[in-house]
Amino acid sequence: MLNRQYQGIDIRWTHRGKLLVPVTFTSGLSYETMQEKRKGYENFVMNGSVPEFGTKGNLRRDERNLMWNLDPYAQSHWQLTDRLSLDAGDRP
Repeated sequence: MLNRQYQGIDIRWTHRGKLLVPVTFTSGLSYETMQEKRKGYENFVMNGSVPEFGTKGNLRRDERNLMWNLDPYAQSHWQLTDRLSLDAGDRP
């Protein structure tokens, strides 16, 4: 059995202007979270000393996993000519 929930949000600010050439600056913050519940069972039961396969058996896994991520970023785009641009970014 698996039950998973995921959610996230991304907030960004963008500025377009001219600094010798057309330039675009973007900065933002990305946040994600995930919760997961897992249960796993043996795929057999023992009937004496003989296994009966294909039958839900003993619980062998009972997990609860949590994950979150907070990720700031910045990027820029410089349009140097009609056919040449320069892109840079950072994600610490």
